[in-house]
Amino acid sequence: MRHFLACITLIALVTAACSSSDESADDTQSLRTDATAAAAAVTTWLDAMDAGAYDEAAAAVSSGSLAIIVGTENSLTGEQVLAMADQGVSGSLAASYWASFAEGFEATSGIALGDLTVGEADLFATDGREFGAVAVGTNGTATEILVVWDGETWLVDAVATFGLGLVRPLEFLITSQLSSADPAVRSLVDGEVKPALRAGLARMPGDVIGEEFRADAEALLRSLES
Repeated sequence: MRHFLACITLIALVTAACSSSDESADDTQSLRTDATAAAAAVTTWLDAMDAGAYDEAAAAVSSGSLAIIVGTENSLTGEQVLAMADQGVSGSLAASYWASFAEGFEATSGIALGDLTVGEADLFATDGREFGAVAVGTNGTATEILVVWDGETWLVDAVATFGLGLVRPLEFLITSQLSSADPAVRSLVDGEVKPALRAGLARMPGDVIGEEFRADAEALLRSLES
């Protein structure tokens, strides 16, 4: 199960101290006040990952965002991605993905996911969806993992957190594997991809994600509006 690009994205974020920006946030939307619960969602995910409880880790992640990331990294067909977005990523597939992710993260960075400390959450909105940017860090550096409110609870948003490092394969998935005429595709793009990418752009400055990644993400968003 491939996990490389998402894993490298998190390593880059954790090993580079960053200051956040919310210049793209929508200040007109009324926000929730349960920032503690937003931060707890990240703690739940990290604790499950550290314990090897990968089925629990998968349950702490937005299913639509996980379907997109797994599909993007593993070159799945559009049909497979849509099925996973609709029905959820199977337990065995999700567990395999996160197990591979955790192993690759620690082997590459020398940092166990359980060593990351979780701080406070900063809540913001974009594209009509509510997000929380949750501070995590180790050894004096700090970055953020993004969570999304799904209408019932806070969940880690894999696209918002890792998507900026996956823009080019994500663009290939959307433009080559998915039909823009399919209402299910439009729902996935409008409901998951665009808000998540904008959330990521709002919180992660160019010196962390790279100006090339930022430019690619902005270009993809413009193309999705056409």
